[in-house]
Amino acid sequence: MTARLSKGAETAPGRPDVLGLAVRIPTESGDWDLLLSSAGTGRWTRMLPKFARRWQNARLGTLLPYRYRGELVWFTALPGAGEPPERFTLHASGRDGGLRQVAELTLHHRETEPVAFDPVLTLPPELELAPRWFARLRAQAYRGSRLGRRGS
Repeated sequence: MTARLSKGAETAPGRPDVLGLAVRIPTESGDWDLLLSSAGTGRWTRMLPKFARRWQNARLGTLLPYRYRGELVWFTALPGAGEPPERFTLHASGRDGGLRQVAELTLHHRETEPVAFDPVLTLPPELELAPRWFARLRAQAYRGSRLGRRGS
């Protein structure tokens, strides 16, 4: 598993920011790039980025759901102790918002070449980005990002 913690707006240390967790998860059908950002906790606010000053105060989530077997599923990562944390619990939830723990993630610091996470191309076949209209926009954005990385 490969993971990266980030600050989306790159604000100064100690300032609120949109915190992020990107995880490349090996699965039987191929790798899965799961990207989560600090977000609200309500039925509608879970789809909005939320600035947080500390990891301990953040609830990281997929702002938009995945479609799995016809149902919408959101993923949420809750941080353990530490700033930044070394452990997260990963949860899945449906439309009702009830969390069900599906994994525990333990991060180990290691210097590596930067990894380009791509949730559009690196996705198990049984999952689909939802809603479909937004998935098309997201696909265009990541296509542009991939082209930009090749040109640099």
